[in-house]
Amino acid sequence: MSDTVLVALLAFGGTALGTIVGALVSSKVTDLRLKNLETQVEAISKKQDNYYTLDRRLLILETKFSEED
Repeated sequence: MSDTVLVALLAFGGTALGTIVGALVSSKVTDLRLKNLETQVEAISKKQDNYYTLDRRLLILETKFSEED
């Protein structure tokens, strides 16, 4: 094999390997970011549920105190 063909094959192999590894790393980073985002959304959802619970309790208390007057 000539030197030119060998260099071309090595360059192709390096490019192919780099592309595959880059795609895998990018996929892992995307999965990590999605998991973090899901965790944040879940925390916000819990806070919102707590807010609605407190709002209902406040409405009940306001109703009780307005009835006593």
